[in-house]
Amino acid sequence: MTQHHPSETHLVEYAAGALPQGMSLLVAAHLNYCPACRATVRAAEAVGGLMIEDGALEPSPLARAAPDLGRVLPPDEGKRPAIDVPSPLRPYIGSRLADVRWRTFWPGMQTVRIACPDDPSDVSLLRLRPGTGMPVHSHGGEELTLVLQGSYTDETGRYAVGDVAIGDPNLSHRPVADDGAHCVCFTVVDAPLRFASPLARLASKILLR
Repeated sequence: MTQHHPSETHLVEYAAGALPQGMSLLVAAHLNYCPACRATVRAAEAVGGLMIEDGALEPSPLARAAPDLGRVLPPDEGKRPAIDVPSPLRPYIGSRLADVRWRTFWPGMQTVRIACPDDPSDVSLLRLRPGTGMPVHSHGGEELTLVLQGSYTDETGRYAVGDVAIGDPNLSHRPVADDGAHCVCFTVVDAPLRFASPLARLASKILLR
């Protein structure tokens, strides 16, 4: 059962088709794991539908251009274990995390950029080896992280599969992958991370462009 969720604002904006593409994908993937958030989105969609019928609200340009991003997708229950990617993400990264072509950023840490042409945010996958931590960093804006495999712990708690972590400019942290499987996360940041280590800052300029 998921313990950490997108904010209610994220869910309502998702239902209205008002989130940027990367965050919409992240919320859609989270809905595959979380019945409570699916119920919230359905309720928001119902209210929005009534307002559109009454002429008090126009469908957003994003909702018209990409209606699938505003659709509540059923959970991937009963699928074969080989398919370990939530359905909204499969057109972008495929069906198997094992097939992702990773790029090393830091010892024990690998990333891959996800192409979202209509979104200026940094959308990516992150993989941490068990027991490995990211460099200490803070945020220039908002960061959303969805755990797809394994789990990690930082100063704010422990995050497992289906959980969403929200970072903002007030947060400085060092996520560390728990023992067991590699921790794989889908992340969206709308401003560059601020690494405390000069070496990490240099690596980010070279490898995260």
